[in-house]
Amino acid sequence: MGPSHFIKGQVQQLHVLDYGLFKVHANGRVIGICGFLIVTDLDERILVDTGFPQKYADDVVAASLEDRLGGFGEILQLTSENMPKSQLAKAGVAIGDIDLLIITHTHIDHVGGLCDFPGVPILIAKAERDLERPMYWGKVQPMDWPDREYLQVVEDFDLGPNLRVLLVPGHAPGQLALLLDLPESGPMLLVSDAISRPDEVVEAFAGSWDEVLAIKNGARLIALAKEKGAQIIYGHCPAQWRELRKTPEYFGEDVCLSNVAPLIENKDIAAGDVAHRASKKANPTCDLLGLHRVAMGHLRDGIGEDLVGKNAKKRRFCHCGSD
Repeated sequence: MGPSHFIKGQVQQLHVLDYGLFKVHANGRVIGICGFLIVTDLDERILVDTGFPQKYADDVVAASLEDRLGGFGEILQLTSENMPKSQLAKAGVAIGDIDLLIITHTHIDHVGGLCDFPGVPILIAKAERDLERPMYWGKVQPMDWPDREYLQVVEDFDLGPNLRVLLVPGHAPGQLALLLDLPESGPMLLVSDAISRPDEVVEAFAGSWDEVLAIKNGARLIALAKEKGAQIIYGHCPAQWRELRKTPEYFGEDVCLSNVAPLIENKDIAAGDVAHRASKKANPTCDLLGLHRVAMGHLRDGIGEDLVGKNAKKRRFCHCGSD
């Protein structure tokens, strides 16, 4: 079966999963590691990314030494409570309830539990699956591909009625993003590491697998968010992560967002101009500041009154999880 319309139900809930905290040695930045649980009205359950491997929760020191992770950074928080099994349990979901696993790309903090969902189909970009092994990190590639059904992505497509998969290479060869249209909460764009944080825009996505593609697709995602009035959840934005509501609270149904700030209209820059500027990455002098200003709109003073979209002022947060 091809991946198009693999999911039959309407997406009703989006849960943010907390897979721990990591410190990047190069800049001292402390980032959250996130995954997502998507639930449809037909009780289909989709897990997006799996965090670090289980061995890090078992013995973080030994695992870090084994993977030579100290050359990149260090895990500050990762216990059994940050593993998929425990995070899913907070939402009332068991490992065996998962119908589809989506891997946005195969870096260590996204692919660690790749082998932990026996019998579950894996949706992944063909460019990632074509690699001999998952990327993991640097030259460390200890994982093999599990024997699974792979739904391989070669272009944007509709996975379900209100769930679209976007192929946005740059950060990684087969980077994926997801566009959901949730009841009440409205459109949400999960950009993963295609845009890890707004400042990555003015940094010209330095260090990406392909910086030219990263700029092009980063601009495409921001233009799409602007077009749809969508709210972005970034891959690793420290300011957003601290405030982001996490499971068992969720977005969707009669629930709305409180601290995933929507795209705020920037009157100085049209969406088409944003995309045009960023697509000129081949010219190192390309002005990325305008794109950055639009991205930063997500992080201004929580949610204000000047939101994009006709239903913006209806968007308030409702607590729907247990205390």
